[in-house]
Amino acid sequence: MTSLPPLVSSSLEEVLDKDFNIVAYTLNKIVPVDELEAGIVVINELSKPMERKEIGLMIVELFSLTKRRKEDQLTLNMVVEAYGLRLGQYPADIVREVLTKWPDQSMWWPAWHELKEEIDWRNKRAKMKAALEKKLAPDRTQSVINQAIRKG
Repeated sequence: MTSLPPLVSSSLEEVLDKDFNIVAYTLNKIVPVDELEAGIVVINELSKPMERKEIGLMIVELFSLTKRRKEDQLTLNMVVEAYGLRLGQYPADIVREVLTKWPDQSMWWPAWHELKEEIDWRNKRAKMKAALEKKLAPDRTQSVINQAIRKG
């Protein structure tokens, strides 16, 4: 990601699964705390969620372009509300991409699990942020070992 601090960007290394999907990131260099924190700020800025109104419009568009089983109006209202709440927790650009592309890849209304898989697969920034936050968290292993030695 070009807007990350250069040392952070050059230190991030992809962790791939057997299908070459990015499942995580690690840092392959020592990065100062202030650079890690600056990287998290950048990721947070780039990962802002979509406004509720736009999410609603995107769900309506998805609804109109896909087929679903016959449901009563109350059930549909609950589905739209639940999807809206969950989609509001993810970056706007990724939600927009997933909801826009869904009708081109399936004629059926997606289960939440299907949308979440698509969003998580595309959300590289969340994986980068997790790697940076992990480096900022104190290593509890040594403190647990020290406590065990003192008690023993």
